[in-house]
Amino acid sequence: WDQIFTDWYQAEYYGVSIVNQADSWICAGWPDSLADGQGYITQTHDGGLSWDTLAGYHAPGYEDFFDIHMFNVFEGIVVGGYEDTYDPIIWKTTDGGSTWNPISAPSNTYYLRALDFVGLNGWAVGKSGTIIHTTDGGNTWATQTSPSDSTLFDVDFSDAQHGLACGYDYILRTTNSGQEWQHVGVEETNIVTPTSITLSISPNPFRHETQIRCTTHDTGSMINDISVGIYDVTGRQLKDFSLESRIMNHESVLSWDATDNLGKRVPAGIYFARLDTPEHTATQKMILLE
Repeated sequence: WDQIFTDWYQAEYYGVSIVNQADSWICAGWPDSLADGQGYITQTHDGGLSWDTLAGYHAPGYEDFFDIHMFNVFEGIVVGGYEDTYDPIIWKTTDGGSTWNPISAPSNTYYLRALDFVGLNGWAVGKSGTIIHTTDGGNTWATQTSPSDSTLFDVDFSDAQHGLACGYDYILRTTNSGQEWQHVGVEETNIVTPTSITLSISPNPFRHETQIRCTTHDTGSMINDISVGIYDVTGRQLKDFSLESRIMNHESVLSWDATDNLGKRVPAGIYFARLDTPEHTATQKMILLE
């Protein structure tokens, strides 16, 4: 894999659509950054060696774009949302991305994170368990009933009837084009119970610095290879702390000053502290204010 650079050096690209060996499109957003100007759409016509940012789209406001599907070199759909309101974005192009026109979304549709098409049948999923469906190539959309009330991050269909959607604590399955979605159980192994190892964050929310308290409650055994990491909402690790092996029934306190491993302050938003050992995992959400 070769690293390719664009003029948009701060873009977080989430969606890609390949039409043929030469033509592809990508789109970008920055969830929970609380910053404007993070939405991008651009294309390549040489197999990904260069990306035409001059002919691409750079959103001026709080638009985030998370997935894109091009039917051919002229027509395509991009989905995302407005970070300040969580309203959905469904935009369509018929001129190869030179212009993008908004498509109306059904009521009670939120911030969309992914889409997939089988022919003219398409599905998009997102915040608060949103699932919407189109049968005409994305010109009109209808809501589908979702068992999930949390964000769905991806959706994929093997044919027009059979598909999966997944997100926070949910895997959903349909065998009838999304008329019905069933929650599929996930077997969890080696997941810590609240009484064996815990994390607590204080203060939370915070502006300058917070303390991460790691507490173990069992006695008589040694925990090896303890690590604590700070992650953003995409799962990217920003900071890591290594703890020495500890006897159980011990408490460690770490201070995080909202900087990454390079000492650079991270933007305001939602982050996660995660403690990992070979046998246990514990996670807590943190909110960094401006």
